[in-house]
Amino acid sequence: KPARVMASETALLRQLLGGALSGENELRQQAEAGLRQLRQTPQALVLGLLQLVADPATPEPERHLAVMLLRNALVKKSDAVWEELPAETKDVVKVALLNAVAAERARPVNKALCECVADLGSKIWEKGEWPELLPFLFNQSRSPECVTRCSMYNIFADLAIYFGGAALKPYHGPMAEVLSRGLVDSDLRTRVEALNAASAFLQVLEQAQDAVNFHPMLPLMLETLSVCLSSKEQQRGAQRVLELFVELAEMAPSFFAPSLAQLVQAMTTIAAPNLQLSDDYRRLALEVLTTLAEVIPAATKKQPQFVGTVIPLVISWLLEIDNDITEWQNFEDPVTTSNATVAEEVLDRLCTALGGKVVVPVLFGHIPSLLGNQADWRHRRAGLMAISLSADGCQFVLKKHITELLSSVLPAVQDEHPGVRWAACACIGQLCIQFGSAIQEAHGTAIIAALLRCSQDPCARVQVRWATSIINFVESGKDDITKQCLSQIVMHTVPLLQSTNVHVLEAIIPMLSTLANASSLAFTQYYDTFVPFLKGVLSNAKDKAYRTLRGLAMECLSMIGVAVGRERFAADARGVMEEMLQTQVVEADDPQISYLESAFGRFAECLGAEFAPFLPIVMPSALARAGANADVSFNDAGESGKEGEEGWNVYSYGEKELGVHTSLLEEKAAACHILLVYAAELRDTFINYVDATSRVFASNLTFYFHEGVRFEASSSPPFMLNCVKKYLKKNPTADPNMMTTLWHFLFAALADAAPREPEVAMLTAQLKSFIQCMELFGRPSLQEQHVVKMVQVLRNLLTDWQDRKKARVTAAAAGSTSTLGDMALPNSGDDEECKEKLSEQEAAEEELLVHLVTSCEELVLYHADVYMQQFPTELLPIAMEMLKKENPTCERQRAICLLIDVVDHAPGKALPYVETFVRPMLYYAGDPVDDMRQTVFYGLGSCGKNLGEVFAPFIQESVACLVNELQKLQQPQCLSDDAIFAIDNAISSILKICQGQAARMNVDSLLTTWLSHLPIKQDEEEAAFCVAALCEFLEKDDPRILGEGLRNLPHIVHVLAFAVQHSHLTAELEPRVAAVLARMQATVPQPLLQAATGSLASEEVQALQQFMQQRNT
Repeated sequence: KPARVMASETALLRQLLGGALSGENELRQQAEAGLRQLRQTPQALVLGLLQLVADPATPEPERHLAVMLLRNALVKKSDAVWEELPAETKDVVKVALLNAVAAERARPVNKALCECVADLGSKIWEKGEWPELLPFLFNQSRSPECVTRCSMYNIFADLAIYFGGAALKPYHGPMAEVLSRGLVDSDLRTRVEALNAASAFLQVLEQAQDAVNFHPMLPLMLETLSVCLSSKEQQRGAQRVLELFVELAEMAPSFFAPSLAQLVQAMTTIAAPNLQLSDDYRRLALEVLTTLAEVIPAATKKQPQFVGTVIPLVISWLLEIDNDITEWQNFEDPVTTSNATVAEEVLDRLCTALGGKVVVPVLFGHIPSLLGNQADWRHRRAGLMAISLSADGCQFVLKKHITELLSSVLPAVQDEHPGVRWAACACIGQLCIQFGSAIQEAHGTAIIAALLRCSQDPCARVQVRWATSIINFVESGKDDITKQCLSQIVMHTVPLLQSTNVHVLEAIIPMLSTLANASSLAFTQYYDTFVPFLKGVLSNAKDKAYRTLRGLAMECLSMIGVAVGRERFAADARGVMEEMLQTQVVEADDPQISYLESAFGRFAECLGAEFAPFLPIVMPSALARAGANADVSFNDAGESGKEGEEGWNVYSYGEKELGVHTSLLEEKAAACHILLVYAAELRDTFINYVDATSRVFASNLTFYFHEGVRFEASSSPPFMLNCVKKYLKKNPTADPNMMTTLWHFLFAALADAAPREPEVAMLTAQLKSFIQCMELFGRPSLQEQHVVKMVQVLRNLLTDWQDRKKARVTAAAAGSTSTLGDMALPNSGDDEECKEKLSEQEAAEEELLVHLVTSCEELVLYHADVYMQQFPTELLPIAMEMLKKENPTCERQRAICLLIDVVDHAPGKALPYVETFVRPMLYYAGDPVDDMRQTVFYGLGSCGKNLGEVFAPFIQESVACLVNELQKLQQPQCLSDDAIFAIDNAISSILKICQGQAARMNVDSLLTTWLSHLPIKQDEEEAAFCVAALCEFLEKDDPRILGEGLRNLPHIVHVLAFAVQHSHLTAELEPRVAAVLARMQATVPQPLLQAATGSLASEEVQALQQFMQQRNT
């Protein structure tokens, strides 16, 4: 048996616990030191603490502390002693803990004991070392003591979180029985704890069918909620239960599916205004409904009463706004968030989740009566806000009704109440955002006329919203429309520059920035109107209260500088920058910081190399902010201290919370962008900062806290290399290896980051950078190990691409929601919104695939030997998998491109694979998609031209294929733009086969076929290739081309004229064509030449005449 603790040791431990709780520092420190000393004898410490916990004579505070110390000693601390205890002592501990939980009546001590039991159980139960635990819990859940019953449910909840659904699956039946019994317990506190345990179990179920045993509990859970709401003693319990319903809606929504109507009725009843319940309860109930719509939109759409009940409920919330708007007019921040503000967010979320097809008929059934209510301005405001908030989520339905929407909204800018005028202005801005240039082109004049009314509104709030709506109008539309409206907007803006309201000025200045950006040089005529005003703000607005205003002035001045250009802005630029450099930044959160950096970036863009002298001043701060580490905290739930703190986001992960200082992340991203601007604009003058900047960007490639940071880092390598390249060009004595050394460093960072990048768009940016860097060199630039590494990276990324594609197909077939990297598959259904989102995802994946294959092309272009050592085992099997006919066209097309790249750039290495390469091309030559045919036709031509003798067995079949497909494509019904590109490549490939296989076939008749199908219409590269070949034939007076008696001359002249007219000639080809035409003029009999030119269209004749005149001059 384990040794017992001597009475003297227990007395000492009791004394130390009392000292640890003492208010005297010295006594408390001595006690803490004594407790640390006792950890040297873990068995005595554990048993002593258990004795004190079990002793009813031990005061409650000391019992509580004893349990906490016991929990830490057993499992919580890194130096936990459980594994050091003898088996016999472990048995004693387990029995003693269970007995203590059953016997303890003091709730704080009991709660601590429950946590201790759950922590120990999580460590040993699954190992089979505590088989008594669950039977004990099941048994004690029937205890006559409510404290004990509550304890059991607390432990059940913790164990569910610890173990998950799989380990507890054999106990689902007994658990459902125990939980159901707890939900009808006579003690309301026990019912709440049972509901908490039920929520924990439901959230860890692995499959929807696992919830079958628990479905009968929902009515009991709703009844528990109802009792809590009506109980004055359980106000906190009611809130806790509603919070649990929110968690279940998010984490286990399938549990509610069989009784969704019952849940909707309960939550709408709670959220309705007529029960006089606390706003906290009502908001939680509304959150349950909103979360369900977001998580299981298909189910909520099918529920007949969901939209018809919830949308009117939210509309009623929009009316819950204070009738007294004095504080609002004075720009005073409200003490609490109004229900109307909550409703605005909820309506936006519901429209986005459910879509316009189901929401619009219900929502717009209420809007006319709201807008027509002349008795209460809040109704008119609610109607306008409902239109505004639905514009995003219901865009695809509402875009057909823009005219009707504007007819309801535009007149409201003249409403008698400022709250309604503000809402009308805001609604116009939102409609501009959603419908962009379409709404501008059809209704731009009416929109501007309505908005301009708001510029002189007596309410400053409306003036501020007017400026914001002008920004919405400009940013979402076309610049030429902005230029047409510019003078009107400026005329209404100038009087507002005299405003003494800082909020108005803080809205007007960003509007000026937007106008300058959109109108570019057209803004020059207003330069003298606004720049002196902005310089005045910069010079005079030095008080802390005006920091944002001053920052906005910096931004606006820099944007005007970019718009009007260096020549116009140069006279003011240096003075403005020197004034900005005098800015006193004392506090880390000073908003001027980000404005300063962004403005300097634009000054660099405007002034180019003239900005270089300012780099020593601005770069240290930019590098420091771009290289800053993430400010994060990871704590137990509720202990981060960051919840609700401005600039922080807190994310819950079970029992833990992750706090992220998001405002610092935005500053870091802005600094990264500025560094990239400096490099792009200053090029060789940025050379002294390339190394430090490159290191910052390399480290940021794996900065997963912020996509913007990673995007700037992913885009940076070619800009860094270009700085060095420009510098080397101007400084021939500099180290010629600088560029290669930098490239190898950047390559290593890219190759390390790409396989770990979770976002498809970011991965595309990284590959794009790799391609651009390879092109910047234009020669071999990597070492052998680099090429091997990159091939492996590309192989893995192609495999990942295929896996994501398969998962999307599977998820779509199952009608579920799937998240794969940054690709979230929309919920099933035929809604236009879902199709649009899915289309966007597919487009992003297709763009990534293009860059993957192009990266392979860069490797084989410059490093063919090493690449081809890897190709057969690493990439060819993937290409063959991609070529399967069940795959989408884009995938099969890119697989063909992979093969073509080898033929184009490493033809000698491709010879062993001729059968493997050519057969798929012939198979897909008749593909219904024109893009695919174009690629295949090009590939056949490339193989015929480059593969020599090994292509001989495929000559006849390839030529027949090209000629037959050419005839099909030239039917009038087939002549789409894409089909013309395919035709162009078929024509060109016939020539390429003739060139590459002339020794193995009779090309005379095929050349006649080729000539008859000229000219090349759209593919400029193939057009230049064919014209160059035609010139070569003509220079040799080839009778196969000229024909007997020069009968082909009219067609030849037409082909050359077409190429000239459509600018298909390269700079190298132009003099050659001119020489051929001049030779014709000199050697061809005039009657024949006149007949040939007489058959040309007048445009072609004119093009030829201008071309020859230019060449002669």
